[in-house]
Amino acid sequence: HQFDKDSRSARDSPAAAAERGDIETSRAAVTLNHRFNRLGLQIRGSVSDIDYASVPSIAGGLIGNDERDFTQREVAIRAGWQLSRKAEVFAETAVNDRDFHAAPADGILRSSKGERYRVGLAFGPWDATIRGEVSAGWGRQGPNDARLDDLEGFIVDANLAWRASPLTTFLLTARSEFVDTNAADSAGALSRQVGLE
Repeated sequence: HQFDKDSRSARDSPAAAAERGDIETSRAAVTLNHRFNRLGLQIRGSVSDIDYASVPSIAGGLIGNDERDFTQREVAIRAGWQLSRKAEVFAETAVNDRDFHAAPADGILRSSKGERYRVGLAFGPWDATIRGEVSAGWGRQGPNDARLDDLEGFIVDANLAWRASPLTTFLLTARSEFVDTNAADSAGALSRQVGLE
């Protein structure tokens, strides 16, 4: 369970809000792993409920955020083959269902179903200097309402850490995600982020 504040730079945060609103997230998740010699299998499942609170307006009164509230259910299955004690190749498929609670001003409910397919390489501690994983694949998020187009495209995810010295570590991160919006006649976008620390 998490309480957070809305970001003023968020694409869907109310422009006329007098202050940042509260976001309440409730999440339950489970992961099951099993290994058959070099073959590893993983099943993950989660349910998340995100609630955006109403915010006071600059002009007085309240601005509702009900069109941003949603519940998401997700299931993923991963199969990996251990190349050595330090590296494993894997293939993963995931499906999700996003259920929005209310429609925005254009009257189109943003509920959708999605799928992701990825292949990648996971590194264990490699001479105590490299660890993490990198993967690439394809994803799609299809709105339940036919008036909105499907979102689909190439996805890449990475989380690689290189310990150059006992005092210096470099971290490469990459993330692809299909984000929703309450902008008129839009289903959202495919967001890709890359970072180096």
